[in-house]
Amino acid sequence: MSLVLADTSVWIDFFKSGRSEEVEKLTSLLEEDRVCIVPIIKAEILSGARTESEFDALKEKLSALPSLKEPDNIWEDAAWARFRLARKGIQTALIDLSIAITASHNHCGLLTRDNEFRQISSVVRLHLV
Repeated sequence: MSLVLADTSVWIDFFKSGRSEEVEKLTSLLEEDRVCIVPIIKAEILSGARTESEFDALKEKLSALPSLKEPDNIWEDAAWARFRLARKGIQTALIDLSIAITASHNHCGLLTRDNEFRQISSVVRLHLV
């Protein structure tokens, strides 16, 4: 597995100089040029900027990462996955499903601190890093 998609939860810790196992993994993956992004994660990170200059700096850094293409049928797949999870009594956000499906479609690992992705992996083939 060459590329790894880092979820917003990891990026938030990374930019706040947090110390966690996931931040250490992200740092290592960035050094190896193995990190990619999807537009929704980029939007989540940018929307949390405190100032316009911070927004611009984050945008420049994140724009250097390769961006994954969403599959054409992403919203049908998300609806199906959400339906299957609901039958198991699990409610999940469509944004997280779109992230999981995009990572799976592009054969990328997913680095996250969010336990919801473990539940999603019961219906979407994910490689959690």
